Amino acid sequence: MPRYYNSLSDRLGELTKSNRVMVMAELRHHAAEIVLAVEALHHFGCFHCDIKPENLMFTEEGHLVLVDFSLSEVGSGILEAGGRGTPGYIPPEALDGRSHYSGYAADIYAMGVVFLQMYLCPRKSYDIFNDKGDITVSVWGTLHRNEEAAGCLIQELMESNPDRRLPMGVIKGHSFFHPCLDWHKVQRMEYGSPHVPTSTPLEAHYTCNFQSTIRGHSQVNGTMPIEPMDRSIPVDAGHKEGARELRPTEPSTYNSKAHQHQTCRMTDSDSTKI
Repeated sequence: MPRYYNSLSDRLGELTKSNRVMVMAELRHHAAEIVLAVEALHHFGCFHCDIKPENLMFTEEGHLVLVDFSLSEVGSGILEAGGRGTPGYIPPEALDGRSHYSGYAADIYAMGVVFLQMYLCPRKSYDIFNDKGDITVSVWGTLHRNEEAAGCLIQELMESNPDRRLPMGVIKGHSFFHPCLDWHKVQRMEYGSPHVPTSTPLEAHYTCNFQSTIRGHSQVNGTMPIEPMDRSIPVDAGHKEGARELRPTEPSTYNSKAHQHQTCRMTDSDSTKI
């Protein structure tokens, strides 16, 4: 099983300790890899429910992978209210009294919070979250690097109304990423990472709990096939022995109902790394 020694949380701590911002090129690169990791997961019909810097680990080459699926949900993505995850990353609709909420929209919200932390670095966590985990800063009040596109993206990912949060296809076409990035190159990890970990703490971080959720996979990153897939196959079709290959399709238009009921198709192949 792969081992990872540094998390995005470690990187943020390193920058905070030295009072440095995360330069926009690094932020954009990490954000793009997170987007592809979450997109790959959602096309499995799996919803992470605990996206945060501690669960985003660096490979030796500096690429990010998403780990720890102990709270994840497989299926329609409709979650029971009450909040699942870490305070600060749980979306407001999970705690507002409704009976159910969308795991898809919840992951999008948490992803926005992670982008906010990278954007606000070197501000410490207690300057962003209060004791209850509520976010206490305004994105638009912190445009300190003249990056309106970044602030706009974060704001749209963290919309209080889940039906107005951006779906993946729109996120990938956002002006923060386009035309700066070629998504095919990001998927193939052809861009060199702006940050390559150099330290190896005594306790290595392991991917965990994903094999009990999706057989045969212990990590999710952006290295998934680009070919379109038939979305008519139900999620349950993926729960068969030897399932390996994921063939995602990319939403091109915003559809609030569609993005709450993600489906995926998995076929037999041993050649695809997820």
